[in-house]
Formats: sequence, structure tokens, C-alpha cells
Amino acid sequence: MNQKILLVEDNQNIAKILIYDLEQAGFTITHCLDGETALEKMATENFIIYLLDWMLPGISGLHLCAKIRKTSPEVHIIMLTARGEEFDKIEAFSHGADDYLTKPFSTRELIARIKAYLRKNPVERAISPLKISYEDLVIDMETRVVLIHMTPLKLTKKEYDLLSYFVQNPLKVFTREHLLSTIWGYHYDGGNRTVDVHIFKLRSKLELHSKLTLRTIRGVGYALSLRADADSEISGDA
Repeated sequence: MNQKILLVEDNQNIAKILIYDLEQAGFTITHCLDGETALEKMATENFIIYLLDWMLPGISGLHLCAKIRKTSPEVHIIMLTARGEEFDKIEAFSHGADDYLTKPFSTRELIARIKAYLRKNPVERAISPLKISYEDLVIDMETRVVLIHMTPLKLTKKEYDLLSYFVQNPLKVFTREHLLSTIWGYHYDGGNRTVDVHIFKLRSKLELHSKLTLRTIRGVGYALSLRADADSEISGDA
């Protein structure tokens, strides 16, 4: 069972206490000191619970909460903050928080709230197993959402189909015939430029935001790779 929690807290003393008590309760904790690092962790790992301090260096816990809610609507977010006014709580809930604890608080109460949530929302259902990531890109296969640095990338249906196929087969070269048959479902007739046009548009979108690109391998086809790795070895498709 996945019981991974992401704790974003810049106060090391508070973080140490929370990490110890949560681990004793059976949870796996990843700790970040700021929102930027938390976003990087989110790109490569799945978490079921997010514990966010409000006052963080860089991006605030409030804005981090909104970003998490936008990209991962199924997770549970608890704000942990010294801001205890009614207005603050309303702000947090309006930005996507599910729960709110005002410092100082009891870690036993926090753990009880987490366990109560998990009883009502089994982890196996709350976490989608269909997320794949490669370099700075994450694809949610269930919702068909593509994220680069946790920002959604707008794609057409066929652009999404192409990109998800390449991400599942990075560095591998695919011929135009292979892509047309696999993605479009019909045979290449020698004059159809559909694949070339879609690759060009998808490559343009990728290179605006990502360090990835779709390379043209002359006389062979296309492959997903890092732009900096122009000379890396690439294997052909079977």
C-alpha cells in the first residue's frame, strides 16, 4: 500500500518532529524545504498526502497548494500554518486545501486526521498507477494530461498519442510507416505527410518548455531524446 507523504516545511525543527512521528505511524515521508523542490519531487513520485506550510521561501504554500490541486485533484492536502484567522482558512480552502491545522498542533491529531481520510479513501483508488515520467515530463495516462515542470502542455489528441508513445519508448527510432500504422491505424501510402506535420507541431511545443525534442533521423524516422544529446546512440525499432 502506498502511504507516501510529501512534507513541505522550511522549519527544520518542526520537520524533524513531524517526520519522526509520521514514520513511527507507518508512513513514508519525503521532506522538502521549499515549493520549487516539492514540484520537482511531484514530477517523479506519487504522494497521497501533502502537508504544506504556508510561509515558504520562494513559492508560498498557498500557491503550491493551488498547483497541486490543479494537477492532482485526487490527493489530500493539509495546510500546517501559524495563520489561524478565519480569512486565512477560507483562502486555503479556496486554493484547494482539504484540511487545515493551526500551529502549534498535536502530531497525534494530525496522524488521526490522515488515518481518517485514508479509511474513507483507500490509497489504491486515490493514486493513479498510470503516470509515466521521463526527464522533465510527466504523463497521466488516465486523464491524458501532460505536464512539463508541473505545468500542463496543451496538445491535440494525436499529438498526445504520439508523445505518450515516444515517452514509453525513449531514444528508440520509429519510421513514418510504423507511426502511421500504430497511431493512426492505417498503412503508409508513400505520399502522406500527416506524420511529418504532427511531428513538427509537437516538436515546436516541446522545445518551448522542455529539454526534450523529437529528433529527425535522416532516412530512418523520428526519436524522442534530449536536445543536448544530439550525438547519443539510438537504437532502431524492430
